[in-house]
Amino acid sequence: MKRGVIIYIADSDNLAEDFDFPKALANLDYQGDRMGVVSSKEGYFDVHEAFYSMIINGCGRVSLIVAQAETGNRLKRLTPPVHLLGY
Repeated sequence: MKRGVIIYIADSDNLAEDFDFPKALANLDYQGDRMGVVSSKEGYFDVHEAFYSMIINGCGRVSLIVAQAETGNRLKRLTPPVHLLGY
């Protein structure tokens, strides 16, 4: 069973133009088979869209994390993973 992780970026309107999401996701301390970002600058439009995408791509377990973008292409987790689907 695939595990999907949705990362909701808090205050994404103030992201730096050159923020590198792939690098930031690689450095995140919680990983999944499919990773999706919800922000106003890049990625999915909202959590519902990301959740639907995870399901149709075969993820049987989906978690949501709220994070904040920091300098140096890093993401700081603001919440623990919340399981939206699966165990």
